[in-house]
Amino acid sequence: MQFHVMTLFPEMIAQGLANSITGRALREKLISLNCVNIRDYSDNRHGKVDDYSYGGGAGMLIQAEPVYQCYQNLLSQIPDGHKKRVIYVTPQGRPFCQEIAEELVKNDDLIFLCGHYEGVDERVLEEIVTDYVSIGDYVLTGGELPAMVMIDTIARLVDGVLGNDASAEIESFHGKLLEYPQFTRPEVWHDKAVPSVLLSGDAARIRSWRIKESIQRTRERREDLYRDYCRLVQLEEILLRHKREYADLLNLLELGYGEIVCWDRNVILMRDRRDQASYFAHPTGDTFIRDIATEDPVKEAESPVSFLKKQGLIREQDRPGIRRFIMHDTDDINEAKQLAKLLGLTEVRRTRLLVYTPRERPANARIRALREKLKDKVSPEMIAFIEEGITSGLMEGLRPVYYLDEEDPFPVGDLESFGIYAAKGPVLLLQ
Repeated sequence: MQFHVMTLFPEMIAQGLANSITGRALREKLISLNCVNIRDYSDNRHGKVDDYSYGGGAGMLIQAEPVYQCYQNLLSQIPDGHKKRVIYVTPQGRPFCQEIAEELVKNDDLIFLCGHYEGVDERVLEEIVTDYVSIGDYVLTGGELPAMVMIDTIARLVDGVLGNDASAEIESFHGKLLEYPQFTRPEVWHDKAVPSVLLSGDAARIRSWRIKESIQRTRERREDLYRDYCRLVQLEEILLRHKREYADLLNLLELGYGEIVCWDRNVILMRDRRDQASYFAHPTGDTFIRDIATEDPVKEAESPVSFLKKQGLIREQDRPGIRRFIMHDTDDINEAKQLAKLLGLTEVRRTRLLVYTPRERPANARIRALREKLKDKVSPEMIAFIEEGITSGLMEGLRPVYYLDEEDPFPVGDLESFGIYAAKGPVLLLQ
């Protein structure tokens, strides 16, 4: 990933990011940093880039032309086809958070514009900026510190930047919980001992203790995150009553990447924060609705298209970057095609959700025997799921799931004896 910063103080950015993890990532060329001085594009022999604001008022404003010329020069250095975003760091922007970092890291190039004085001429902002982002409701002397904060956060998500790739996934804010307390040697310091459970060597007890401490810390320090966590837990409890039908949504919650976009009495829309895939549970007439709406009379669930339009999530002209859209408990193929058209998707497949139900890995001999029995009966993708998908899913603590196309055979006797069951209800997969 390449970071570009348009600034009046390039040395401040370069020196600040040359240390620690970002410094090592720069040296190993896992990321690159290009700091450009806006003054280099001034038509003033003294490098002056600011002027008084029309209409009066205190302070000076950065002029549009030097910023625009700086930006054009940067564009000429970025290869065609690269995904890029231009971020103006300003208190008026949307608050920066981990979700935004995960969204921005999917780009090839990120260009940061650091303001100074009273800001930047609005006209050039309208012309080049794609995102307005803030690190908090306070005023700094310039945008350099916010840019460094964002670059540090985003860089950590780039493959290989952290020594242990798992570290990025278990840090604070993952799964809506703050990180648990941590301790190192000595075992006793200032008469304070390391909790005995951490010395027990019992992985299950340690995991349970950490989860409990994370929940307690989040409740005490971040009520907003704790409310979001409680909402996810409530949804998980409902989904667990229908764990075969919604194994994919449960996996998303357990990984900590499930984001509830909308949840009303009849419909759930959840998004995977990693790839923006969306999962739509639309369980008309099912007991699932009665679990959600225990007090109100059950009404007929509205169509996915009308629901998304009502929530303002799609409009006719929108083309959101949704790669997959998975509709549960609806067999209306025409509705799915209409939704696919609105979302700019081209393919609609009618599928069944297969779930491997045991919680332990099957023996190699059983896998080989099933593979031999099915090798001419099912698709190579299904064989790969049996050989690799089940094992990798269980290793991550998930329920292994597979989307079986409607036309693909499903040898019920062989697969169910192995522990693979087809969930009730149809699934439509939009891509």
